[in-house]
Amino acid sequence: MVVGDLAVDMTATMASEPAGWDSNSPTMDLNAGGSAGNVAGALGRLGVPVGLCAGVGDDAYGAFATEALRDGGVDVGSVSVVPGAFTLVVIAVADLAGERHFWLYPATEVAASHRFVMTGELADRARNAGWLHVSGAVLSDEPTRSTALGLMEVARAAGVPTSLDLNIRTSDGTVAEDYLASIRLGVTHATVVFGSVAEELPAVAGGATTGENLTALATDGTIAVGRMGARGAILAVPSRDGVALEEFGARDVEAVSTLGAGDVFDAGFIAAALDGHSPRRATRWGVDLSAACVASEETYSHLRRDMLDGPADPAD
Repeated sequence: MVVGDLAVDMTATMASEPAGWDSNSPTMDLNAGGSAGNVAGALGRLGVPVGLCAGVGDDAYGAFATEALRDGGVDVGSVSVVPGAFTLVVIAVADLAGERHFWLYPATEVAASHRFVMTGELADRARNAGWLHVSGAVLSDEPTRSTALGLMEVARAAGVPTSLDLNIRTSDGTVAEDYLASIRLGVTHATVVFGSVAEELPAVAGGATTGENLTALATDGTIAVGRMGARGAILAVPSRDGVALEEFGARDVEAVSTLGAGDVFDAGFIAAALDGHSPRRATRWGVDLSAACVASEETYSHLRRDMLDGPADPAD
């Protein structure tokens, strides 16, 4: 069960040789996205039975995103249509240097992605899930903050493995205290925490180094994974001697688009864990899957299970 934001990704790539207005017109693509939507979509492509709990507006974008995930094997029975709210739109523009720039519309506090509420049915689904994953993007505003945290608490009490991607989203680079507090509370309910080493881990853990931040998060049995983009990832696992850190290098691929790479990493890790693999192999699956994402214009629709099914490492 994946909980969080479902959006549409509207991506544009500028012409490589702008000679005038017409040649500057970008190529536009529309795909189902959002952090939680990407994780659920990737898991569906990998053949993992997965359901999504999210909110969309009563509009064409919401219908498009929901139908796209359903076609990809995702159970969308817990996707709520929020009357009077817009489906979240993520606008991603690739400039002439290949860098992507992102904007969101509308503001998250009024978007349907941040307005779905807790129900008894959702609680039952969380309690009986094989895994619960939450995108921290929806912890910024009510009522999704209470919904997501409540589902994590229910799942953890029932012994369901839970993961949280910190996914901190702000418009000006600062993190509101109530938002940060909700993220930290979510960490206490999680058995696995994902986050970027450059921005998210320092904001939540407050350490001076990546090692300090991961060690702070990997407590009481919690596994922490720091994503480093083109440099790979670092896994932190509690042990009898403290916290063991291990770095995994990124695959050598030509980067085409980084959109959703972190979400796809999460899906790879979760898929491996559900198959009974070790945290080490799960991290490698995350690295491999995110490389497949980065090397393509597609975020997850091209992913296949045979991209990951290699021989097990004897160290596992």
